[in-house]
Amino acid sequence: MIFPNKATIFQNCVLSKITVVLDILVLESKSVINLYYCVKKHFEDLDEFIVALEVLYLLDKIDYDSKWKVLRYVEKNKM
Repeated sequence: MIFPNKATIFQNCVLSKITVVLDILVLESKSVINLYYCVKKHFEDLDEFIVALEVLYLLDKIDYDSKWKVLRYVEKNKM
């Protein structure tokens, strides 16, 4: 599940697991497969990992650099 509800507690939903991905990408950009190997113990399966990446991309927190073929953390300028 992406969001917590009556049947899914927060620790088991994707929203709680995206911080694991962000913690790694803040430090350095990684390829999708290398990132998965770093965080796979936190996810039930590959599908859940992909959903987490989709959520982060939609929230504009990560971006895919097609030149280097890596995911990178997107830093926003603070006003």
